[in-house]
Amino acid sequence: PALGKLIPQAKGIIDTSRYEGVYAVIKAPPKSGTWQLELPFFAQLHLMQSSNTVQSRGYKVTVKLIEAK
Repeated sequence: PALGKLIPQAKGIIDTSRYEGVYAVIKAPPKSGTWQLELPFFAQLHLMQSSNTVQSRGYKVTVKLIEAK
């Protein structure tokens, strides 16, 4: 219930440009190159498709790496 109070109540059209979605990927640091290319193919595909869907609704999308040690 306390967390729900942090979410503003919609009164009309929501300005999606004010919000950002973050996809956080937990994996080992990259061996070489970019970590995105080290993800399995279908993980890359799903990440691309889902981020495109969210962006098409007007939200900003960020993908971040959380390095597992």
